[in-house]
Amino acid sequence: MAFLVYKEIITIGSFIFFVGSIPTFSNFIPNLFSNISEYKSTQPALDEMNLNLKEDKNPVFNENIKEIQLQNLKIQFDKNQVFDNFNYTFSLGKKYAIVGPSGSGKSTLLKILLGLNLNYEGSVKINNKEIKDVNDDFLRNKITYLSNDFFLFKDSIVNNIAMDQQNQKEKLDHSLTLTNLKDELANKDLNDQNFDIENSLSLGQKQRVNLARMFFHNKDFILLDEALANLDKNNIDVILNNLLNDKTKTLIYVSHHLNDEQKNKFDEVLDLKKIHLKN
Repeated sequence: MAFLVYKEIITIGSFIFFVGSIPTFSNFIPNLFSNISEYKSTQPALDEMNLNLKEDKNPVFNENIKEIQLQNLKIQFDKNQVFDNFNYTFSLGKKYAIVGPSGSGKSTLLKILLGLNLNYEGSVKINNKEIKDVNDDFLRNKITYLSNDFFLFKDSIVNNIAMDQQNQKEKLDHSLTLTNLKDELANKDLNDQNFDIENSLSLGQKQRVNLARMFFHNKDFILLDEALANLDKNNIDVILNNLLNDKTKTLIYVSHHLNDEQKNKFDEVLDLKKIHLKN
């Protein structure tokens, strides 16, 4: 678990961000920890993800994200114009739902907000600073990204949630409560490092452990891309309501499964299909 950090390839903070931001990388992450000799085989992928792992020379500004502003955003893939002079502002504390058909730009938009896709025309600013000039560490420390794909370590439930922040029982309990896991895991040893997390928990429980990690690390800006897709309606409602009721957090939630009742709970619903129709 600590191999990449030990080799100083990445920091703990970078690793947490990396696991959340690059779900496709999870297919071979377990090999890094179970078989160090295979490290060299991962080097091409590490090079490809270098944008997220390198030390950024741009200065860090120490402040909360008050807004992210998109101005005249243009981006296309092949001949497909995903955004054309798109303008929008995400403001502190507001809750946004993003909907639209496949290919309308939902995932592309999230990658831009994460600083993972800089191949666009126009302007993307965080607190009036171009995102291209913002230090990567700032983005890692302020933004959480979760998708339907997730990665759990072959480790204890506590270590999967707390990562490098140990001995914070109250914070851990709160995270388990927010994800409806506290009672369900009451009969399990949360500190058992040999716990078979892969086979002992259901798919929905494993996804909620990943969400508990999000609540535990308590970042300002939360981007969820179908991150509740494997959950039943009750757990979706519990977790979504906990996110929507936290006035300190900015939430951007991408889903294909929002009903009208759920949409009405958000401050704004951004329908990318309608945006493309306007263009």
